[in-house]
Amino acid sequence: APDLAAATRFDDASAHLERLVRENVVGGKAYRALLVRLTAQGVGEAALDDVHVVGWCVELMQAMCLVADDIMDQSETRRGKACWFRQVGTACAVNDALLLYSGAYRALAAHFGPGSTFDKLARLFFDTAMQTCVGQMLDTFSEGSQELATAERYAAIVKYKTSIYTFYSPLAAGVILARVEDEAALLRAAHAAGPLAFPSTMTISAIWCALVKMELSSTAATDAQ
Repeated sequence: APDLAAATRFDDASAHLERLVRENVVGGKAYRALLVRLTAQGVGEAALDDVHVVGWCVELMQAMCLVADDIMDQSETRRGKACWFRQVGTACAVNDALLLYSGAYRALAAHFGPGSTFDKLARLFFDTAMQTCVGQMLDTFSEGSQELATAERYAAIVKYKTSIYTFYSPLAAGVILARVEDEAALLRAAHAAGPLAFPSTMTISAIWCALVKMELSSTAATDAQ
């Protein structure tokens, strides 16, 4: 793999990467990483260092989704601060989202090296990203359209935009780390993920926006609107 140290030897580049991770990856609820650990150690005996690396990679993917979603929604705030693209500019933020995405794969490769575990995790992350993008596409096309605002379409948006990367991906990653070869376990994880996404996507967001002052909310609630 090309040596990134040469590309990031510039002080401004290294400082920006550190700030990117500190402000967009660290500081969230990290329950996706927790799901990886609970699953991996609940169904098997995964190594703790493997769990921690994959947990942070899941959080990198989450950060990528948030940075991109805030741009598309033109949101104002995230976690009590101006959205990342409003701090660094849209062009820079688009590239930063790609850095977060590719950083997850690079971290997986650096830790696991070539082999079945990396192959399974990389495939999981790739499929997760693809399905999340499809969900975002459906959401984007539906915006402002009464004709497309159907229960069936909303269920598809929740499944692909939210459920896959929020619940299925961490659960499946935990299963992979636990060395569970039974494909049925992955299917059970996928089945369990769907219902969990509905309250997380709408009900919890609506309650949060209603009960908490906007400046303390993680986002300006454009999705809930």
